[in-house]
Amino acid sequence: MYSEMGYTDGNTVVFGTFHSVFYHILKSSDQYKNCSLLSEKDKMRLFLDAAAECGFKNPDAQLMQQLSKEISYLMNTKVNDSRTSDSLTSDNLTSDNLTSDSLINDGQTHAAKRNCAQSIEFSSAVYSKKDFEAFFKAYDQMKRRNGFIDFDDMLVRCLELLRADALIREYWQNRFSQILVDEAQDMNQVQFQVLKILADNHKNVFIVGDDDQSIYGFRGADPSILKEFQDSYPDTHVVNLSVNYRSSSSVVLKASAMIAHNKNRFEKEIRPFQKDEGRVVVKSCSDVEKEAQEIASACRRYLERSDGKAAILFRKRKESSNVIRALTRLHVPYYMREQITTIYEHWITKDIISYIRAAAGVANPEDFLLIANRPNRYIRRESLDMEEFSWEKWISYYDDRGWMRERIWKLKNELETIGKMSAFAAVNYIRKAIGYEAYIRENGMKFGITEDEGLMILNEIQQMTKAENGSGRYHLRRWLSKMEEGKKESEMARTPTAARGVGLYTFHGSKGLEFDRVYILDVNETVTPSNKNDDEAQTEEERRMFYVACTRAKKELYLYHVQQLRGKKVAPSRFIEEMEGGYYN
Repeated sequence: MYSEMGYTDGNTVVFGTFHSVFYHILKSSDQYKNCSLLSEKDKMRLFLDAAAECGFKNPDAQLMQQLSKEISYLMNTKVNDSRTSDSLTSDNLTSDNLTSDSLINDGQTHAAKRNCAQSIEFSSAVYSKKDFEAFFKAYDQMKRRNGFIDFDDMLVRCLELLRADALIREYWQNRFSQILVDEAQDMNQVQFQVLKILADNHKNVFIVGDDDQSIYGFRGADPSILKEFQDSYPDTHVVNLSVNYRSSSSVVLKASAMIAHNKNRFEKEIRPFQKDEGRVVVKSCSDVEKEAQEIASACRRYLERSDGKAAILFRKRKESSNVIRALTRLHVPYYMREQITTIYEHWITKDIISYIRAAAGVANPEDFLLIANRPNRYIRRESLDMEEFSWEKWISYYDDRGWMRERIWKLKNELETIGKMSAFAAVNYIRKAIGYEAYIRENGMKFGITEDEGLMILNEIQQMTKAENGSGRYHLRRWLSKMEEGKKESEMARTPTAARGVGLYTFHGSKGLEFDRVYILDVNETVTPSNKNDDEAQTEEERRMFYVACTRAKKELYLYHVQQLRGKKVAPSRFIEEMEGGYYN
């Protein structure tokens, strides 16, 4: 029964992620031995089928990706009472329990329950509770009918299996007589409940973690689990690792002063091993363009005179576009481990470019597919099923529906108007007269971006049109050519490896890495921390992210903040003041 798993030899040490080990446990059972792991491509196909089954119109890739994140978060944070065998499935999900704490494990302390209940308060940005429930059930039932499990099922169904099947549970408890968990601060509640079941007989568990580096709350990671661990195992022996061997003393001391403002943490005093004092420098720039130019120039000088490694870090990927353009202009090579979307690759940019391509007379059917329902005109995708675009064919599709013909005629007239404009006026017309900006305000959250983020992208695109003089189709085509050239230059400046150049990373992407010099962008309120409602738990997560970013620096740390962001005055981040030992007011 277990030989094909490669886990039969009780003397063999098993290495694996939570997901891989849990998947092996699932495959060991008769119930799951024939199941198949759902690829991301097939998952999106099932998502579209589930949306169609629920009667939801015009689902697209960005919306489905956001929905996937929401389902993943929900499944990784909601855990049923350990006395039952049910986990979160299509059978027990209701719109009522989407915001309740009834699914949290009954064995937790009241404090842990309270913390977890806060972390799993859930509301979909894509659908209403009722529609989300219908979609979740349709998707879950499709997986079960076809014998599929997805990435999140590996955790949830493993917990369900171990609770329900005594023989399976006993086998794996005996198989793993000792368990070591690294990066334990990144555990979520489902993983912790499985861990406790596997260790229930021998209670021989060794975990390594730093609650100050728990930065994956969006995946359900819960740093309070480290404290809860001691409640679950009262005889726990704690060994404090209190020396930082990476960073200079200035970086360690200032980062430690800042993270000490978090309340939900183990108190600790970290000492620097390095004797070198290093540097922590705070710089202010008038706006993000000046900031990007100054950092790019500093990177070029550093690479010319030093063999050290340098990195530019930022809170979210969208904040990297200005500095990427600045690096490209100065021919500074850069590399990215993460798939960071530049301004040229952003879906909003693609929408605007498709509008202008259509207005300039160089569009294809794919361009019209992108813009047909942005804003929503209730146009069916099938109406654009043609190899070469033709207004006559498109309009004739709706011969029996005069109101739809009028909508297409209106779009045709709008595109003809745009075709006579300058690039700047064209983008402004698309935003205001056509209603694209209102569409972003209303629908941005469905695609995982806030209203401010969407407007920032639109403002940046409009900024990129200012250098283009003249109006009419010729000038629109010239602007399109410049955008294509900018995209190619950005791709050429990007190097495939870290052998040469500046590393570009989000705070999350930088975890586990180290650099001689680190630059951090936009250390401002509303960026880091980004939350506007001053929620304490969220602010503590943001502070942990900033702590991780700062401690990537081995020698020098440069913190940049701007005086103006998106046309508004903005304050430096409270974290800067906290690094100096002060308290934010």
